Amino acid sequence: MPSNTATKAKASATKTTKARAASTTSTVARSRPRGKVRGTPLPGNLTKISVSLPTELVEAVSALPGTGNFSRVVTTALVEWQARARLGHLVDEWLAAHGPIPPEVQAEVDEEWRAL
Repeated sequence: MPSNTATKAKASATKTTKARAASTTSTVARSRPRGKVRGTPLPGNLTKISVSLPTELVEAVSALPGTGNFSRVVTTALVEWQARARLGHLVDEWLAAHGPIPPEVQAEVDEEWRAL
């Protein structure tokens, strides 16, 4: 049976270890600049992250044929989202520089688009 002193020493060491871990974690979390990727780097220019998704969405996507590699599905979706976001930003810049598209030009473009 351990002595009372040994038990106290072990409890003190555990508290110290937990306190150090907590202070290190909070320091690391505060020192991360915004906009940086948070995750575990992997070989091949990949980073492992944790993402929370609605269960129904995960189940529906997993049930589709060809979605065995969920990372590839998420990567494809994010690449497409990023492209749309960049295009949206370019449109916003163009509109800020040139003003809104005249209604007659928009009508002509809409007509041509429907003809495709």
